[in-house]
This record gives sequence, structure tokens and C-alpha cells, in this order.
Amino acid sequence: WVTVRTYTADLPPVPDVAQAEALLPQTSYIIASDGTVLAEIPFRDGEVVGHRALVSVHELPETLVSALLAAEDVRFFEHRGIDVRAVLRAAIANYEAGAVVEGASTITQQVVRALLPERIGYERSLRRKVREAVLAWRLERVYGKHEILQLYANQVFLGANAYGVAA
Repeated sequence: WVTVRTYTADLPPVPDVAQAEALLPQTSYIIASDGTVLAEIPFRDGEVVGHRALVSVHELPETLVSALLAAEDVRFFEHRGIDVRAVLRAAIANYEAGAVVEGASTITQQVVRALLPERIGYERSLRRKVREAVLAWRLERVYGKHEILQLYANQVFLGANAYGVAA
């Protein structure tokens, strides 16, 4: 516990999920008077150029939600930000391989990492994973699963300049 306290002593407060989502850069649209989309203008955020349109988690097809959970965090609705079974599985796999070959980040941990990369750290280390896990646990004490899943679905990079599932 001393190590955990040392690693987490300077953690920031839980980020505001709604504010974080509102600040995500988005695609701009030029729309004709009849509602026809004439052009899409990708967002530019520093070096990043891409497309993003925000959607409510309630607008997402159930099959899309199931696919996200199957790929990223199958027990998302069962844990409180940290999937202990996944952590143990990854630890065993990494120990047996003698290298980091498997991860165990939950969707909540990925959201925390995306929101606060400079405060959590960038290195692949136990320190960063502990900081990420503690903040994920705290985030889930403040926000519901659907709010966290919505932010994840709107911010995740899916390749080909697509950010968020709507893009």
C-alpha cells in the first residue's frame, strides 16, 4: 500500500466527463438551406486532423456496443473501473513470455489515459498502471457506466482519421 500511496499522491481530481466530451474537436459541416450537407471540414487539433461527430450512447446500435465491449472490455458492466481477472491473466501471460505481450486496460482506464496523459505519465510502467487504475476506480465512483462508455465511444481513434464511432 505504501507504493500505491506514493504513486498516487499527486493524482488530479476526477475529470468532468461531460466537459471533456464537449471539448473534443469535431468535424464542421457546411449545410445548405434545405439541410443538405455541402461539405465536411475535418477538425485540426495540433498535428492531428480527423473527423468526429458526437453521439449519445443511447443512439448506438446494440451490436456496436457489443462489439466495443467484446474487443476492449468484456466485463465493463461488471467491474468498478479495474478488471482484476484481466490484470491477473495479463500478469501471468507477461511473466510466462518474459515481456509485455498482453494488457488489461478497461474502457474506463483508457478514458482516464486519454483525458489526463500528462498527469498519469506515458511510460509503460507499474507506476503509470497504478495511477491509471486508481483514477479509473475514482471515475466510476462519480460517473455511471453509460456516461463513461459514451465518452469512450466519442473519443476513441478508429483509424483512417476517424475519431469516435460516428466518424
